[in-house]
Amino acid sequence: MAGRVGLSLANLSALRNGRARAIWFSTLTALCDELGLVQRPAVPEKPHPGCRDIGLPGVSGRGRGRQRA
Repeated sequence: MAGRVGLSLANLSALRNGRARAIWFSTLTALCDELGLVQRPAVPEKPHPGCRDIGLPGVSGRGRGRQRA
């Protein structure tokens, strides 16, 4: 499988054992395709009902950014 998705055997082993620190989206897509899995968005389109607005710019849509003293 490592060769079919473009990974070395050592990197595939690191992913399997939870030792990988990062993964390219293209590699994740290839792994999902090979395993027949369906990807979901990493960031949901709508916030969870229990989440509260913490004022991050570009996240809440209000664009509050840092305030100067």
